[in-house]
Amino acid sequence: MMAQSNMFTVADVLSQDELRKKLYQTFKDRGILDTLKTQLRNQLIHELMHPVLSGELQPRSISVEGSSLLIGASNSLVADHLQRCGYEYSLSVFFPESGLAKEKVFTMQDLLQLIKINPTSSLYKSLVSGSDKENQKGFLMHFLKELAEYHQAKESCNMETQTSSTFNRDSLAEKLQLIDDQFADAYPQRIKFESLEIKLNEYKREIEEQLRAEMCQKLKFFKDTEIAKIKMEAKKKYEKELTMFQNDFEKACQAKSEALVLREKSTLERIHKHQEIETKEIYAQRQLLLKDMDLLRGREAELKQRVEAFEFLN
Repeated sequence: MMAQSNMFTVADVLSQDELRKKLYQTFKDRGILDTLKTQLRNQLIHELMHPVLSGELQPRSISVEGSSLLIGASNSLVADHLQRCGYEYSLSVFFPESGLAKEKVFTMQDLLQLIKINPTSSLYKSLVSGSDKENQKGFLMHFLKELAEYHQAKESCNMETQTSSTFNRDSLAEKLQLIDDQFADAYPQRIKFESLEIKLNEYKREIEEQLRAEMCQKLKFFKDTEIAKIKMEAKKKYEKELTMFQNDFEKACQAKSEALVLREKSTLERIHKHQEIETKEIYAQRQLLLKDMDLLRGREAELKQRVEAFEFLN
């Protein structure tokens, strides 16, 4: 009861339009608006067909002449017309009622082939080109428009035929005179048209030569530009390769120079060590020689003393 009273108070505060807008926005935000529309539409159709389903009312039998292909073509025409005119609700009801699937709707070429319109005829070409230009009107309206124009043109041709039949009452001389007069009037115009055609051909030839010259000039400019671009790219590539080669050569030279410096340093160190060893050996040999010389001097002095002592005794 408390919840119901709260709902009544909220409903009393909100107006009918505000409540409808709020419900619409709520359903739209939750993503169930299309589902609710479909359910309500199906329920409405079911309620309308309830007397038929319960047997209280016998449905009217609608005789449809022709095959299922013609029925599908007719349904496709109606579906295309409803879609072009923006009748979305009627279209959503029409699809389930007719049993027509959206992916099975006939194309314009299928419909034209079904009604056996020659693809080489002017009507076929007019319908195809018109459907591209007036795509928003749809095939049905454009077909009716072309059909009306076709019958109107046919009636005008019949009227012209009836009008021309009145000339049959004239005499042959009058007709011949009329032909002579028309030919006499048309002859100067023919000369004029021939001279105009000659001028047009000359102008066309001049335009073609001018276009050919412009194309040759543009082609030459394009070739020169492309050749210059290729030369520039080749020059950049050559400079890049040369720079890379110089860098590699400098690195190789630096590595060899460092190796030579290390080898020279090692050789100098070996020579220095060898010199030190030789110096030490020479010094040791010199010391030995000095020692031997001292021993010899001592022996020489001792011999002198012995000789002097021996001479003194004698």
